[in-house]
Amino acid sequence: FQKMPKICVPIQLRRQKDVKKRLVQVAEKADFAEIWLDQIQDLELSTLLADKSLPVVAVCKKPVEQGVYKGTYVQMADVLVEAAKNGADYIDIPLRMPEKLSKKCIQKIRKVAPKIRIIISYHHFSSTPSDADLLKKIRSMQKRGADVVKLALMPKALSDTVRVIALAQ
Repeated sequence: FQKMPKICVPIQLRRQKDVKKRLVQVAEKADFAEIWLDQIQDLELSTLLADKSLPVVAVCKKPVEQGVYKGTYVQMADVLVEAAKNGADYIDIPLRMPEKLSKKCIQKIRKVAPKIRIIISYHHFSSTPSDADLLKKIRSMQKRGADVVKLALMPKALSDTVRVIALAQ
């Protein structure tokens, strides 16, 4: 049988109480919520992820990926491990994180949360790279230990979208 599409709502709010309120609002409409941890100014992961109303994807993004996180990749890895410890269901690790560090981060995450799913994401906001470039990125994400490969691209034509769908199959 065919897999059903899933709906994921991104949440990019500055105050933790607003994030928690938004989680409740989208719980009946979405399958997941993607919480941008870098956006939350009063972040307290144990409180944020307690009693969540739907599965959560924890992300932390630097400005190059349209986030606001100013720390190092080592500090980002620590934030993501903490999110795993505190009950996130998915952790999104950017492909831009140095390979050695991302593998170490994944090992720590799997140790503290063995059932968690790891997403490794690649963002290219100006266009859709060639098939060869995308395949190279996908293989790199798989090699690092991704359970889920995520591509965030900017199609310029319908043919770009068709190419990406074909790669997914």
